[in-house]
Amino acid sequence: MNPNKFQIITIGAVLGIAILFFLIFKGVLPGLQKDNKAAKNAVQGTLVIWGMYDDGDALKPAFAAFKARYPKLEISYKKFTDPLRYEAELLEALAVRKGPDIFMIPNGALERNKEKIAFAPQSQMSLLSLRRFFPRVVEEDFFLEGRVGALPRSIDTLALLYNRSALNEAGVALPPETWEELEAMIPRLVKKDGAGNLTRAGAALGGSGDTIARAEDILKLIAFQHAAAEGTSLGAATQGSAGTRALDFYAKFGRAGDVVSTWNETMPYSLDAFGAGRVAMIFGYFTDMKNVSAR
Repeated sequence: MNPNKFQIITIGAVLGIAILFFLIFKGVLPGLQKDNKAAKNAVQGTLVIWGMYDDGDALKPAFAAFKARYPKLEISYKKFTDPLRYEAELLEALAVRKGPDIFMIPNGALERNKEKIAFAPQSQMSLLSLRRFFPRVVEEDFFLEGRVGALPRSIDTLALLYNRSALNEAGVALPPETWEELEAMIPRLVKKDGAGNLTRAGAALGGSGDTIARAEDILKLIAFQHAAAEGTSLGAATQGSAGTRALDFYAKFGRAGDVVSTWNETMPYSLDAFGAGRVAMIFGYFTDMKNVSAR
């Protein structure tokens, strides 16, 4: 792969949380587009918001801005930490018409939630506006059937996380910035015992999603980079030659006998392995960094 074209951490995937109805973003409730003070003061009640992981403190600036616009409107925020409980309670609340006004979903979940939400009117958020304010990946996740269904709470890009001690031990001064540099480092980072068993992997690559966190996203990232180099559509990146080349490139890291072989299915789950010092580098998101820190 050409290191001048394929930078490891320049392309990411949205793992953001979408705020539906995008009231915080626009500061507008349906039917309240008038910008006069009297209309805003007439709005009373409580805006109920449900979210995953985010503490209320993290959302205070957005809440304060919204309150400044509608001073008589209160905001009630309920935080969930268990995804299964969150989805179950959300479905139950919506079924009896007691659901939140705004709720959050992970990217990729718009299709299965489309009957539960109010899509943005074209007059408030068109595809052109979406492209103006957000990276194209937001369109891929939150633009459905010609309408905007959600906006990102945040955009979390896939990045390389590395163990500085492991790199120092191998005499590696800096982490890799290209796939070519990463490939060159692998043999120096891999460790095996006297029986040839893998005791430390150079990078969590080449395995299935059962042992490697974000395996699907990593593969998609590589496919996107191939597609960009070939000048083909990112939407079709996982198909055709870009998808085939990406799969072959990824698989060689788990192929026994290959010079960059660095992973097998006997390894523990990559986040656990990284926390235990059994893999020098992994790809992950900001949320994964929290999990690693907890280890």
